[in-house]
Amino acid sequence: MLNDALPTEVPKRLSEHRDVWSLRYHEWQREKAEKLGLADRVRAELWPHDGLDVGTDFPVSGDYRMRIKVSGLKPPKGRAPHISIYAKGLDRMLFEQDVVTPETEPMTLDFTFHVPAGHHDIRLTCEAPGPSNLPRHGRYDPGRFFTTIKDSPTGRQPWQWKLTDEEGVPLRPFLIVDFVDVEGPLQSLWPTPQHQGLFTGGTEDLA
Repeated sequence: MLNDALPTEVPKRLSEHRDVWSLRYHEWQREKAEKLGLADRVRAELWPHDGLDVGTDFPVSGDYRMRIKVSGLKPPKGRAPHISIYAKGLDRMLFEQDVVTPETEPMTLDFTFHVPAGHHDIRLTCEAPGPSNLPRHGRYDPGRFFTTIKDSPTGRQPWQWKLTDEEGVPLRPFLIVDFVDVEGPLQSLWPTPQHQGLFTGGTEDLA
């Protein structure tokens, strides 16, 4: 605990950018999308109860920042999709919020949280009422990927559950994720104010 409050060296920095290819898909799917000229348009859609793993190795204990570019589609008479960010090993909710915004106007959620050093399995979930995509009639086809509601050429099989009707109106609440960024720790001063209060001889006292 003392080391957390008074680190003895400049903290290591973490800066990670997770696009949809690292969040959801495989390399062979990226190659397929590149051949179709769609690699820069692919997105990750989240059904109710569906999620993405954004586990990260945090170099030191401290405050970190997460940014998520996301759209939230709400049925005309239904509940709003609710995003939750949960650290499984810590049994702690890091952030949660309703998200309602068109797929063409995604918002960027920006929040901070504190975690101890080490690897933490973090799960981003669409918390919303509705059928899971886990059964065969809902699960993903690995040969397909999502771009937009209107233009996605890979859509879903005719017999599978749909997220929208033929006009693109949501049938159930769902999220569309474009990227997740994690950076930190956010301590910008070195020595920290705590160090400056204890050591008066300059930074050489910390060597």
